[in-house]
Amino acid sequence: MKGDKTKMENIMILAMGNRKIHITKEITSIIFDESFDAADIRNVMVDEDHPFYYVKNNCLIDRRTKRIELLWKGFEIPEGEGILEIGDYAFFSLSFDYSRKLTVKIPEGVVRIGAHAFSNPQISGVMLPSSLKEIGYRAFASSSLKEIFIPKNVKKIGIGAFHNCQMVKIETDLGNRSFYSENNCLIERETGRLLACTNNPVIPEGVKIIEQMVLAGLIETSSVCLPSSLTEIRLTEDLPKLLQFPVSVLKDEASGESRIVSPTFYVKKDSYGEEYCIRNDLVYHTDHK
Repeated sequence: MKGDKTKMENIMILAMGNRKIHITKEITSIIFDESFDAADIRNVMVDEDHPFYYVKNNCLIDRRTKRIELLWKGFEIPEGEGILEIGDYAFFSLSFDYSRKLTVKIPEGVVRIGAHAFSNPQISGVMLPSSLKEIGYRAFASSSLKEIFIPKNVKKIGIGAFHNCQMVKIETDLGNRSFYSENNCLIERETGRLLACTNNPVIPEGVKIIEQMVLAGLIETSSVCLPSSLTEIRLTEDLPKLLQFPVSVLKDEASGESRIVSPTFYVKKDSYGEEYCIRNDLVYHTDHK
């Protein structure tokens, strides 16, 4: 039991309310509690003789893995440090603070962006490096991104990576062999999975699967066009049925009150899309060409 106790004493758990963090030289690993919010962080101090961790440009870096573990207010990801990865939850926040807008430049050499890493409403722009290979689960979910360009070497994009971003432009490098974009839709080549789209999407032929958290993330959408090639729409885990579909918020100018309106789906007759709309009581038309 002594060994287990020592192991626990060497782990730092970051949770809600951590404003000033001191990482002593005994700490060997850092984990994030479910309540963690990067917006709480004001300062991180690391012992000068720490064998594993150091701070540069408001970034906490692990020497062993070349991974950024934590980012906080005023950060700038340093170049020339050999950074390979942006860790899970590095700049995660649910603070809904839209007063600050940040454009993040991720340096060449980084190969992975972790789960929830930039799920933060302050993120309004990102420049991804050509070295990038993986974008994690919900990596940019609920951020303020309006545009995204997927570089040539990205081979893996996690479910919900761009959920609830309300983007207006999605592009991929023409040389990317794993993903392509069409009609501002992000599509996996091998499976035909739709991983992200802009509001009021015209989903192109060739798409077979609409992945979780794609339709559920559209909140200013009055129409959705579904292709005849579609064979499956995957529901978002842990969301009630009413939140599984796109919506549009309309404001009555006379009363000032807002109401939520479901979009109209445009489908091909006798298609999976029509069947799906009937099964879920969705408004649809079959004059989609």
